[in-house]
Amino acid sequence: MTTAENSVLKPEYEKDLYEYQQNRIHQLYRDFVDLNQATNQRLIKYCPKCGVENPETTKGGNANSGKPMLRCCSCGKRFVYDSGMLTFYSHQDESQWADFIKETLSGTSIKDCAALIDVSERTAFRMRHKLMDFLNEAAKEDLEKSPLSNEIECDETYYHECHKGLKDRALADVEDRIYWYENYPCTSEVSVEAVVKQIDELQEERDAIIAKQHEKKRGISSDLACVVTSIERQGDAAVMATNMAKPTSDDIRKAAAVIEDGSFVFIDGATAYLSVLAEKNCNFSICPSDETYDAVNHLNTVNSLHSKMNEWMRRYRGVSTIYLNRYAALFHFVHKYRDCDKQEMTLLILKVLNRVQHYFFDRMMYIKEIFADPQVMEHRASKVSIWDQRRSRKQMRTEMKRGSSFA
Repeated sequence: MTTAENSVLKPEYEKDLYEYQQNRIHQLYRDFVDLNQATNQRLIKYCPKCGVENPETTKGGNANSGKPMLRCCSCGKRFVYDSGMLTFYSHQDESQWADFIKETLSGTSIKDCAALIDVSERTAFRMRHKLMDFLNEAAKEDLEKSPLSNEIECDETYYHECHKGLKDRALADVEDRIYWYENYPCTSEVSVEAVVKQIDELQEERDAIIAKQHEKKRGISSDLACVVTSIERQGDAAVMATNMAKPTSDDIRKAAAVIEDGSFVFIDGATAYLSVLAEKNCNFSICPSDETYDAVNHLNTVNSLHSKMNEWMRRYRGVSTIYLNRYAALFHFVHKYRDCDKQEMTLLILKVLNRVQHYFFDRMMYIKEIFADPQVMEHRASKVSIWDQRRSRKQMRTEMKRGSSFA
């Protein structure tokens, strides 16, 4: 142990602890030091004011928030030292973000993450999407520098269309009416019977709407979001949501941008791949089913990736379809650093994020880098947020106190 580590514990405390307990404290100390060093290593790719690449900077005082500022030697303008970084325009400091990243990688819920760093659940939700948007940008840069090459397996997996946190407008209206009648101030037995009858009818209508929503089309229908996955054997992987239902050649072309020309690709025989692979001068082998697999020609690697991704997605109890690519970026790094423990994974991701200069604000939550399929966006527009429903019920209670009737 170093001198600094020996000074972590005072001699009078060391005698009260077993050796393995002392080692755990020293390990915790080293982890915190490594995290602090990783968060302090920042790369400024360009000046946010004039756009010059790799700018020379000098100290420029402090902002009103207390953050240090830098002055660009090219334009003479100042900007905060973390401009374009994860902590930019955030009330949470580097240590809170480091803890949040570690818990996100561990699959901790937003509620528990919020309690850990002492923020609201809404703030934790925005932090998670900001983190995933940065990871999405980092994954793009990573795959541009080192695209998939050599032997590659390509296939698709599908996820049902999901609008988590939203309700069908018709269902919300029926539930609001049920809520109103359940809180209706009855004054006689006749009015009680009428209210109970009305509630029963509305509940039947609600059950019919829910049953219709749970109906699923057979096969690969337009209700399924297609996620194209490509993976090197013993190497990196790329995951991208492209379209609803089966992919076309244009959809495959978007996902195949990460494949290096001249690679050898294993596919399941889908015709959408053929023209794209011909454009990239890639040889390919068709493996249509398990019966045709052998030691070389198979899709076991990509099928294993699908299995891991499905198991990883299951912890979120459903992911909104428009956010599929953000979660795919998070999975990309979880898979890439799968052999590391959570502390090492956090350090590696912090180093990756410190090389990304990117901007993401709350107003971009529902518009930037989302899976904006026209059908998905149309279905989403026809729904109402559960928060809007709670606000309408609050207004309803206010009207009931004033004696107004339900419209």
